[in-house]
Amino acid sequence: MFCRTRGRAAADAERPARHSCPQYRDLDVRVASRTAARLARRAQPRRVLRSRCVRGLALSDAVNLVQQRGGFMQEAVPPGAGSMAALLGVARRDVEALCVEFGGTGVLQPANYNDPGQIVIAGETVRVQAAVDAVKTRRLGKPVMLKVSAPFHCRMLRPAAERLAHALGQVTFHPFTIPVLSNVTATPYPAPQAVRDLLVQQVCAPVRWEDAMRYAVTQGCDALLEVGPGKALSGMMKRIAPEIEILALDEFLRP
Repeated sequence: MFCRTRGRAAADAERPARHSCPQYRDLDVRVASRTAARLARRAQPRRVLRSRCVRGLALSDAVNLVQQRGGFMQEAVPPGAGSMAALLGVARRDVEALCVEFGGTGVLQPANYNDPGQIVIAGETVRVQAAVDAVKTRRLGKPVMLKVSAPFHCRMLRPAAERLAHALGQVTFHPFTIPVLSNVTATPYPAPQAVRDLLVQQVCAPVRWEDAMRYAVTQGCDALLEVGPGKALSGMMKRIAPEIEILALDEFLRP
């Protein structure tokens, strides 16, 4: 997702998880920025701001890291040991309380803060199922078990984070040419040396998508461009800040 903010562009770092295969869950911001630039040349200048390359990582390094990260996450948890569930219409405080109540000494935590009406939880399968059952029994909202290959963005993936830390130590990070929002802090990466640590934390930390988009709005964001298939993020943004103009790649690919 690219944000137009008072004459500048800003990019988020990762789309919220929607795919079951981790190798395809990440959209590298450098590839995305090039795509956005091509779209900008095809669209009317008034509607889309031309984006410069985000830089940060060499493209070859970025593609290699995305592939490695997917493998690390897939191998970190045995099949069936972990699960994820989307809790629709459940307040954030109630989701967090459920994670405390049913997490116990195990793992159950928010994984994606997608929008005010959609929060995803992840953890050990038995604990995720207990939280889902509680949502139904207490009529807190609508729970939906997700068909995923691993419990992403939770502490069960700590082995993957450790392996990713080693892989990230082999590449060089450069300053971003435009601000890139971290999913861990929901604010821009402060410096190249901080990117490595935050990307490692991101493996086990929740994706703060709603918070990041609200931050973009406070910084003057008045339009968003969704780069990628579908319009899932556009739908989320309409629930976060309906006043923001939203454009999607699909609109520019129609004949």
